[in-house]
Amino acid sequence: MRLAIAASAGLLVGPMAGGAAATPAPLPSVQVAQADVLATQDLIDAASTTLASVRTALSTAPSPVEVTSLEIQQSRLQARKTVLIARLAVEQRILTRAIAQQAAADARAAALNSALVSTTPPLLSTLATAGLPAPGTLAGSIDGFLANVRSPLTGLGAVFVADGEAEGVDPRFIVAISGAETSFGTYGPSQAIHNPFGLGPNIHFPSWSAAIQGAATNLGGPLYRGAGLITIPQIQARWAPLGVANDPGGLNSNWQNNVDRYFAQLGGNPSGSVMTGVSNSLISLAPVTPPVGTKGPAAAQTALSLIGVPSPAESPNGLNDVQLVQTVYQDQGVNLPGTLAGLATAGIKVAPQALKQGDAVFFAGAGGAIVHVGLYLGGGEFIHAPGPRQRVMIASLYGAPWRTSYAMARRY
Repeated sequence: MRLAIAASAGLLVGPMAGGAAATPAPLPSVQVAQADVLATQDLIDAASTTLASVRTALSTAPSPVEVTSLEIQQSRLQARKTVLIARLAVEQRILTRAIAQQAAADARAAALNSALVSTTPPLLSTLATAGLPAPGTLAGSIDGFLANVRSPLTGLGAVFVADGEAEGVDPRFIVAISGAETSFGTYGPSQAIHNPFGLGPNIHFPSWSAAIQGAATNLGGPLYRGAGLITIPQIQARWAPLGVANDPGGLNSNWQNNVDRYFAQLGGNPSGSVMTGVSNSLISLAPVTPPVGTKGPAAAQTALSLIGVPSPAESPNGLNDVQLVQTVYQDQGVNLPGTLAGLATAGIKVAPQALKQGDAVFFAGAGGAIVHVGLYLGGGEFIHAPGPRQRVMIASLYGAPWRTSYAMARRY
């Protein structure tokens, strides 16, 4: 059920002289804030509906496997709903302030027109008695910082705090990323797509609040916090890696320095963890992802030592194509996905003419789907685990069937 607050967005004033009623249109800030509240309420309603269905299915689940799967779904949905409820409270506060600003503007206009009799806006009265908590000191500090740099994100300090804390990410770090990527959203193209964090390529968000949630969820998810990436240098290796094709000007080389500086200005410790609930004493134990491409030659040499290893069908210690790539990179301290689809999206894409030792080379079937992977050795040769009843071996990209099935390459 929608909140009554969200259902009455218009601010009504008294009759004009001559009997005509005036209903000023909400200011854009009110419209955006109201849209955020409605969108979040829809997400809460959807989560509640799905949660009810899962609980119903759980009560009649026929097997332990299904029970476990449903319990996991239930836990995730409940966690999601909790985050959304907290987010809704923040967005309601933002809407309250936006409406108060509009009410003040209306009052000033009314004072200039003696024929206009002001009345108390019903929505403002409702919100004034809602008992919503005031923004905390950290939110206020962030807003003050953003105001000083003339950022369009000013006023969203409470959103940074709510979404950051919900995902276990220091809100100040999220702000710092926006500074490094788009000068806190002042860069024109980022404003057109509400994307101050460089998420992409070219991801559009419906509002600044939605972008903040997207960045917090990304940082708090499996790619960063979940992978043990908790410091600024560790996060840069994945967020803004050096030497990638989409950074021809080398701007990523400034990313860490800029994030360090902004994070420090906001009161953070650039040498510590940017994830909440993680002790700085554990930083040395966290995995460090090497820069992209630096471990390829060593991985290729390790792969050569595995020539002759059988497939898993012939030996419990055997390797398939994905396991071969994952294993040799694991030996170099690079954690890669354990699926073909995961390997095909990890790292950066490499053109055929730019292949280097250790690059993963992928091959497609007749329908175009990726079906096999190997590691490039140089000179047109690659090493791979061909499949059942075959052992790890070297093959040529120019031989059949690889010449006609080559699809792409990735560098890790």
